Amino acid sequence: MKLFRIDIFEVDTIPANRIIDDIEERSKSYVNSKIKENEIPEVQIQQEITTLLREKLINVSKDINDDINKDQDKIGITDGKNNFNSDFVFDKDLASFFKYNLINEKQLFDLPLHSNGLGYNNLIYIRNLIKQKKDNDYNILMIEEPEAHLHPNMQYKLLKYLNSLETIKTEDSDRSIKNQILISTHSPNISASVDMSKIIILNYDTELGNVTASRLSDNFDINKVSQILDIKEIAKDEGLEENKIKEDLTAILERSKKHLRKFLDITRSDILFSDKIILVEGLSEKLVLPYLHEELVDRHVKVIEVAGINFNHFLPLIFFTNKKILCVTDKDYDIFDETNGVLIDKKTYLEQTKHISYIFKYCNDRVRVSEQTKYGSTFEKELFIENYQDENNFKILMSLALPKACEKLLDKQSIEVWFNKCETEISDNKTSRVIKKELDKYWLSYKDAQGDNKKVIEMLFFTNLFYRYVKNKKGNFCLDILDLLKNGIIKEPEYLTKEIKWIIE
Repeated sequence: MKLFRIDIFEVDTIPANRIIDDIEERSKSYVNSKIKENEIPEVQIQQEITTLLREKLINVSKDINDDINKDQDKIGITDGKNNFNSDFVFDKDLASFFKYNLINEKQLFDLPLHSNGLGYNNLIYIRNLIKQKKDNDYNILMIEEPEAHLHPNMQYKLLKYLNSLETIKTEDSDRSIKNQILISTHSPNISASVDMSKIIILNYDTELGNVTASRLSDNFDINKVSQILDIKEIAKDEGLEENKIKEDLTAILERSKKHLRKFLDITRSDILFSDKIILVEGLSEKLVLPYLHEELVDRHVKVIEVAGINFNHFLPLIFFTNKKILCVTDKDYDIFDETNGVLIDKKTYLEQTKHISYIFKYCNDRVRVSEQTKYGSTFEKELFIENYQDENNFKILMSLALPKACEKLLDKQSIEVWFNKCETEISDNKTSRVIKKELDKYWLSYKDAQGDNKKVIEMLFFTNLFYRYVKNKKGNFCLDILDLLKNGIIKEPEYLTKEIKWIIE
């Protein structure tokens, strides 16, 4: 579809519905221009083709004309002046006979374009429209979803080709042709391959009913971000100087921009296309959440793994958008100090939130944090604690984690039994020594503790023993428990579910 054009300026669009049957029709004017450039005597060629047709088909013409002559006078066609006659005359535009074909070099046959794969036809369509553009000083080309029917490697190659068209030197002069190419896309392969400064995010505000556009690089510009964050209010609430807030924010934005240049890959670029995102630390949560909560997929909530505690690097992506982000993070704070054998109070444990900058709590309408609350410091520990009171679930989880050598003790939910029978009931000496060492960290504190603290220390011993054997096989362990969680045999940690309703609203 041509929008408008003047002598030195042209705007073209390549829409998503690229119909290959149109490609030859679109090429006719281009072919005609090449015929004129090469001074082809079109009228002479038409006459020569007509003569050839008449010679080759003379018997056909004779038979038809004989049939005509039998009846035309009877029916009244002949009036003494005119005779109805048939002939072969070539009076077509030469370009109308122009065809594209694909030639298979190995099989030596021609393949019509309509029989070709959609991906290659997509490339042919785009290439032709680009190459057949006028030799203007400046062109704007808008391509809608060039990724259609192309596998990732072909998308990368096409993008590289399009980048090469930004400036083209003409063959007959030193003059350059400038091309501005705008691509609309839903492909994380494309967005992951483009510099942030070239990405424009279109954001639709459902409440206001309007569309805004911003460069992705603006999300990391301290001057622009400061215009949408109330620095003065943050400084007042935090008891800090405004300059300190700006310094902290600047550091976050600079580190985030560097990090995302490397790690905003095709799996994480989905964050650009989704308005509702759950950021998780690792593979376990990434597997568990969408598997157990099908409503996340139904409501277009994307679960993205940030490979550790890198939440602050991804959170600036909410600026200038209406994105909602839930950060599911590990507490990474053990309530029991194994070195000193001391149980930390629960209030101190609950106050620990180390992985999300305080600045993002001032985006509370769009950023929330969910972490362990029941003495666990990781997903696996909190899962164990969630199921600890159920004797059957206790045995299931211990059986999945601990070596077979411990099978005689796996249903014994007593630190005293383990302490007294560790050396006799565990069949492997190495395993026995390892577990005895773990017991020693808790045993004295357990004996000296009173009331509920005694039960808490006992639970934490089993939790950390369980985690000691799980931490090096988290991926496999997670696969083992997916169906147990799905079927309600073991319970999902509460902290995973508590903000699900908010993110899907």
